[in-house]
Amino acid sequence: MPLTREKQLEIRSAADVSIKQLCQDQTFIKSIVDSVSAGIVQILNSKLDVYEKKIDDLKTEITKIKTDHEVEIQTIKASLIDLNKKGDSFDMIKITTELNQIKRKENSIQCNKIKNIHGKILDLIVTPSVFSCEVTPEVNALVPIDYHHPALTCYFPYEVKEDEYFVPNQKRLNFRKYNVNKFNKLLTEMDWSHLKHFSDVDSAVDSFSLSLQEIIDKCVPLSSTRSQKYPAWFTSEIIAKVKRKHHYLRMYRRSKYCFYLQRAKDLRKTIKLEIQLEYKKFIERSQNSFKSDARQFWNFVNAKNNKSRIPGLMKYGSDKFTTSQDIVNAFANFFKSVYISDSNSSPSVTSYFNYNPSSYFNIGKITSNDIIEGAKKLKNKFSCGPDNFPVSILKCHVESFIEPLVVIFNLILKTTTFPTAWKNTRVCPIFKAGVCS
Repeated sequence: MPLTREKQLEIRSAADVSIKQLCQDQTFIKSIVDSVSAGIVQILNSKLDVYEKKIDDLKTEITKIKTDHEVEIQTIKASLIDLNKKGDSFDMIKITTELNQIKRKENSIQCNKIKNIHGKILDLIVTPSVFSCEVTPEVNALVPIDYHHPALTCYFPYEVKEDEYFVPNQKRLNFRKYNVNKFNKLLTEMDWSHLKHFSDVDSAVDSFSLSLQEIIDKCVPLSSTRSQKYPAWFTSEIIAKVKRKHHYLRMYRRSKYCFYLQRAKDLRKTIKLEIQLEYKKFIERSQNSFKSDARQFWNFVNAKNNKSRIPGLMKYGSDKFTTSQDIVNAFANFFKSVYISDSNSSPSVTSYFNYNPSSYFNIGKITSNDIIEGAKKLKNKFSCGPDNFPVSILKCHVESFIEPLVVIFNLILKTTTFPTAWKNTRVCPIFKAGVCS
């Protein structure tokens, strides 16, 4: 019948009392010391020729240790006595191990200052001298507290290593999966007549952008950006199988069941075949895209190298930036500092700032045909500007954009003012040489 918790505690308390009584018995202690000493002398005498040189080397090493390693020295001596007690286990391998540990700890410090019930330190916490560690007693231990080895809590400083390349984690508009019919219907039903009442170009553009954004929010889903952890030719099925394989390997390491190892091996074979097939398809798609757009070559190179344009760490002056927004703002500040501001321009140039050319020539009004012809010349790409609206969507629904764009373009010509919102653009710095950060 198994013992209850109360019975176990009672037996343990009785054992502790007996041990304390024995420790207070000087005769008993002396007999133990005499027995241990006799055993040590017997072992050393029997193996003196074998270990004499090694023990001398050990003494030489101990004398080289500084005074702040006194606790370590006492621990090593205690280990030698323990080895002597075991007789056969007192071999050269363990002595060499102790020596190697001393050498590794010469530039280390012992951080534990918490003593046990007998005023001794049996548990050593050794860290490099340049590495700080705070040791405090732990009251709420997970197991019953051993009086010889009190529970401890260690606090170690930890610095998170920054990724070499930035991996975006925010969600973006996915126009490849937008609701075409709903988008076209809302654009057609939208009343753009209110734009005719604006006399300020910026106000008209802001109103147009706000109305368009409301339609986009209703028709375009949000998708998480692709992680840079896996290559571009990895499908979602391959990624799921890779994760499942790692799961089976973890289960095998824990349980040592051959079932999990066999499942991981089977998945590895399947994954290799699928990766080869998808990589072949990826190469074929890339080669076909080169024929229609040569600039896709660099997308292929970046996908092969699994790299992003934005580094994970960027330095500008004495500052460091780790988030994508801070990094692009640093680029913007750098490019802004390159150009000359209006206040620093020469008088011959500033005199033309308020120049109105409408009194000298007239372009004429923009018509719907001009909008259609201009849209045809745009490149059919899904790349977006600061307004997050792709050019390809504009070309597909250009008839629905004729009315607002005609009003805005004619207002621009009438006021000779270019909208402030349309002056924003995206600058893509290209890394060529040196350190990318």
